[in-house]
Amino acid sequence: MTKIHKTFGSTAGFLNWIWVGDHLDPAERIVVDALATCEKNVKGFAAELAEVGTEIDVCDLNQPDGGEVGSGEKSPYGSQIINILGKVSHGLDKTAAKLDTVSTKVDKYRKKRKGLAERCNKLMTKCDKLIDTVGKAKERERMTPLNVLQSVVR
Repeated sequence: MTKIHKTFGSTAGFLNWIWVGDHLDPAERIVVDALATCEKNVKGFAAELAEVGTEIDVCDLNQPDGGEVGSGEKSPYGSQIINILGKVSHGLDKTAAKLDTVSTKVDKYRKKRKGLAERCNKLMTKCDKLIDTVGKAKERERMTPLNVLQSVVR
């Protein structure tokens, strides 16, 4: 029932859709559905990136001061953060590819597509920055003197 209210606005909207039918032609319906799916995905990825960004900030604040590259500390970021960032990055790439396939001549939908593409691009940039932040910490973890010595001995 909630899906009906989300999709049609009300039960009356649903009954009108059953009685009259879809007011959009099939090609336009495909564009509208694709844009709605992409918009939902972008909102979800934005929320996930905000959560991960907060978790990374908390990890940075909890980290003792003076951590140098090669100091032997463990990375403060858990594997869960790395997995989420990978999933979000992949999902944003898929969403951007889907947006690239959406083609329409209706100005309203072209503007919506362009806005979603710009937002997706900004989120990709933010995700890449977070991945770099986590990657630098992982690199610092790998550069401990013991690890360097072990790699030379092998």
